Amino acid sequence: MTRVLIFAVSTAMRLNEFCRVEWTALDVVRRRLIIRDRMDPRNKTGNDQRIPIFAATGFDA
Repeated sequence: MTRVLIFAVSTAMRLNEFCRVEWTALDVVRRRLIIRDRMDPRNKTGNDQRIPIFAATGFDA
């Protein structure tokens, strides 16, 4: 559970974004994660965002 909390806090992802992540969204070579339809008050869909994955997220653990 500790790793899950560290990942959630360091990526600043909401619970529903965190629970929808799929393995296909992970780019290991570029070390980033694509979050599909990230919440934005202006746009409801199509807000894909790429976030970096680094040691603080537990990626290197």
